Amino acid sequence: MTTYFRRAWRILMLDPGELRQHVSEPNAMAVSLSLAVVAGLIAGLGELTGVGADLTQPSAAERALQSASAMAAIPGSLPEGIAGIVEPITSEVSMVLTNLSTALESVEPPLGAQTSQVLRSFGAWLSTPFNMLAGLMVVTLPMVLVARWLGGTGTLRNQVSLLLLALLPQALTVLDSFPVAGTLASLAWILGVLALVWSAVILLRGLAVANGVTMGRAIGIVAVAIGVFFVLAPVVVAALTSVLTAIVLRALT
Repeated sequence: MTTYFRRAWRILMLDPGELRQHVSEPNAMAVSLSLAVVAGLIAGLGELTGVGADLTQPSAAERALQSASAMAAIPGSLPEGIAGIVEPITSEVSMVLTNLSTALESVEPPLGAQTSQVLRSFGAWLSTPFNMLAGLMVVTLPMVLVARWLGGTGTLRNQVSLLLLALLPQALTVLDSFPVAGTLASLAWILGVLALVWSAVILLRGLAVANGVTMGRAIGIVAVAIGVFFVLAPVVVAALTSVLTAIVLRALT
């Protein structure tokens, strides 16, 4: 375990020797995935903040039933003359609240509202790494393709196993998953910018090591990928859509 985290630290420090050794190992992809998942779980810790409250707070049906009981008990705390006047009203309101509680129970999840909310909180936390992985793949796969087009020597496996390491600094974004404000919100923003820049540098270093090119060449690969896939392609698609739409409208009129 110590070796595992020592490796993660050397990768974060952009040690090119560690990156080359990492990509040469047969389990490089598994290690990269596990490191990315750990970073994602740290980043999403804030999703668990509501679990304790969800376990202790009564459900809507329980609150309605508690209100019905409290309403029914009101006449007992009043003088006899006033209690006789108030009781029909409190009894009717209590009955309405009891019926509301029954109705709410019928639409609650089978496991109960609190348990279901707790499970959703855990599910949101556990899904954080995979949401991050999906976003990374959308960004990096075009870079992998461009690297191959421009003569890069890295295999798909080697490149992906190194590019996954770019998620490690995202553990710094943990404050973004908490409901923070004021100074903590400013700190979260600063850490988010630091994590973004750090991830970008690791991505460039990984791309360079995987393809046996310089950092300057890696920056060129990223620039071409962004220009082709994220600037030119959307413009072409939008232009073609506009032209086809105009043709269809003209044909229909």
